[in-house]
Amino acid sequence: GLPLVAGFHTDFPGVTSHYPTAWLRFVGRHYFVYADRQLFRQADLVLGNSDGMLAMASERGARRTELIGTLLPGGMLRQPATPLRAELRHVLFAGRLAPEKNVHTLVKAAHALPGIQFTIAGDGPLYHAIHKESESLPNLTCTGWVSRDELLERMDQADLLVLPSELESFGNVALEAMARQRLALVSQGCGILDWPEL
Repeated sequence: GLPLVAGFHTDFPGVTSHYPTAWLRFVGRHYFVYADRQLFRQADLVLGNSDGMLAMASERGARRTELIGTLLPGGMLRQPATPLRAELRHVLFAGRLAPEKNVHTLVKAAHALPGIQFTIAGDGPLYHAIHKESESLPNLTCTGWVSRDELLERMDQADLLVLPSELESFGNVALEAMARQRLALVSQGCGILDWPEL
């Protein structure tokens, strides 16, 4: 008899559209839509962090939805930010290295803009391909997974955080970059755009 509150953070059916084989895309999408429907129909409330996520939850059977904000790690706010440089010299991507994140656009940018340093921080299925590219590009660094403290340092070294995702329910890392007084450039696929006050 207890009320059930479900948090809807990731559109897994959307993520499966980037799977490499057709049968995986088909099975993955149907499985995750089914799982979402089962959970949302039983939930008294579904929380999401963007209007797009709430609309999907309603389509999948949620009776009641509400928008919820995203918390920032304390260190992002407590430690003073370093001043932003006057010109763009260093671009950072931080996140999961997966097809839906469009990380390859940073590799293309590094090829096209040799005077700008690019750092890709994260791990995932594309890590080895990105790391291999970084070995032949002097202005591209692929760090692999980084700790929260190291991410804060890397944000302070960067002038711009880029989040080119095709699909991003919110984009916490963009909010974290703004908390560090860094510019954040996000794609239309990022749910943070549903928060114009940011």
